[in-house]
Amino acid sequence: MNDARRAIDAPILRRVKNTGRTRGRAVAGSGAGRGTGRRPDVTTHNVRRSGAMPQDTRRSSVVPRGIRRPGAAPRTGSPPVPDLPAQGVRRPGTTERTGHPPIPDVEPRAARPPDATASPDAAAIESRLDSALGRSNVRATATQRRRLAEYVALLAKWNRAWNLTAVRDPFAMIGRHVLDSLTALDFLIGTRLLDAGTGAGLPGLVLAIVRPDVRCTLLDSVRKKTRFCAHAAMTLGLDNVEVVPERLDAHRPPHRYSTVVSRAAFSIVDLVTGARPLLDTPGRIVAMKGPRPEAELDALDRAGLRVRVEPAGAGSSASTLVVIEPASRADGVSAPGNVTIA
Repeated sequence: MNDARRAIDAPILRRVKNTGRTRGRAVAGSGAGRGTGRRPDVTTHNVRRSGAMPQDTRRSSVVPRGIRRPGAAPRTGSPPVPDLPAQGVRRPGTTERTGHPPIPDVEPRAARPPDATASPDAAAIESRLDSALGRSNVRATATQRRRLAEYVALLAKWNRAWNLTAVRDPFAMIGRHVLDSLTALDFLIGTRLLDAGTGAGLPGLVLAIVRPDVRCTLLDSVRKKTRFCAHAAMTLGLDNVEVVPERLDAHRPPHRYSTVVSRAAFSIVDLVTGARPLLDTPGRIVAMKGPRPEAELDALDRAGLRVRVEPAGAGSSASTLVVIEPASRADGVSAPGNVTIA
């Protein structure tokens, strides 16, 4: 009985066992393959264990280390660097030592037209200067006129870069600088002249040109101005000029001066204070001022001084000259208000 039952139940048990095995395989697979009959995906773990990799997941672009792929730089997958010419070798059609295209040839610029504001030459200045001197009382030789014209041309040239004077026009410099400086010519005494605060050599260089017998010392504390004066004296061949870059109150020469002149560089009080110890006997101070120097004269202590105001004889009619001399014992002491106006 039992044997007969086992024979009947055996096929049924085999079918049930086989059905369980099929379900177990479906559960062990991935979710995407569940119930579809697909083969489950291969995981990384299984790949590492088996040492194999599926054909669709292999990195076919990777090259083993140390092997250079044709057309690529060593040990990299980047594009090759283009070959450049060696240093110092010029590639045809390019500029030297670079890979840039050559600079196109540019035609030279046409010559500039003459600048209308450029300084005129010394000949044109000399012609204008001759006309101006002819209307004044100043008498100058041909050599002195040529040197005055050269001085004006030189001053106009340097003035464009060094700003030595506010007057830019060379023709205007003739009247406002040269002729105005010559107004002190008739008031010089002796053979030693000090130009205190000479600036661009006014009036010292102008007076040195027309009075070669006078030894002129040009004094100024601004280096660019004394540098120009020294250059101008050398260029014009003036052997009677000495340039000293010092202040008036610090100037202590080995000799004294017969005339000290200053063209609007100091007040009258400061000029007399600084120049009086430098005066010889006899000596004179000439202050070139504007048309109304009364305010400066009121501040001056005129004790022991003779002061007179002279109108300019040439150049600008608005200029005046204040002539100051130490009073001698025979003259007595000037009264505080004693000022002679010629």
